[in-house]
Amino acid sequence: MPSTLNRRDFLKLSSLLPLGLGAPQLLNKPEQLQNSAKQNILIIVFDALSALNIPIYGYGRETTPNLSKLAEHAHVYHNHYAGGNYTTPGTA
Repeated sequence: MPSTLNRRDFLKLSSLLPLGLGAPQLLNKPEQLQNSAKQNILIIVFDALSALNIPIYGYGRETTPNLSKLAEHAHVYHNHYAGGNYTTPGTA
């Protein structure tokens, strides 16, 4: 068995580092994680849906009633610029 640590073994072991750092906090205080008052973040991404046809962006007809109900109680992000005009770079 080699006595030196090669690059492949180092990368395998380094993938365990986040688990090693986070595990003690999860094991010691699970009740604090369940009762925390942190807000949820929900990002909704659509493919081939224009903001021109959604009531929360000023469209006259009620085309997405459930999305409108969600937007009434949420912070709506209005300034997004896509990195491309098709799905892969636009959602990235």
